[in-house]
Amino acid sequence: MGAWGADNLENDEGLNWLGGFENDASLKSLDSAFFFIKTKGFFKKRFTIAPDSYLDASEAAAALVAAEIVALALGKPSKEMANCGLDIDPIAKGVKKRAKIAAFAVNAVLRKSELKELWDSTGKAAAWTKVQKDLLSRLETSKA
Repeated sequence: MGAWGADNLENDEGLNWLGGFENDASLKSLDSAFFFIKTKGFFKKRFTIAPDSYLDASEAAAALVAAEIVALALGKPSKEMANCGLDIDPIAKGVKKRAKIAAFAVNAVLRKSELKELWDSTGKAAAWTKVQKDLLSRLETSKA
């Protein structure tokens, strides 16, 4: 039986992505979880995804864990991330610029993803959504 819980570190897909990140804790590795987001604009960065984009559960879980790592590096970790022992020194200098894209990714997962559909089908989506809204608030209060 796999791990399945409302917190972002309580599912196998997210934990698998985190394990890979621990082996290559770099901004490039972090950015790979946000692959589905395109950047527009030179001076003012705006983000977009294709209207027909659909994230499968593993992609969505990876994006949420990556966003949790951004929040951790910004000093706004969840209880689970605060206790995970992850070394964020390799990404500390460039992570502040990623708060906005991380928040965009969380919103994209909440809007349209297989992971959202899975939670909606359990009858326990409210707990999962609450976790994501908390993550968003931690990312948004960390932006400069």
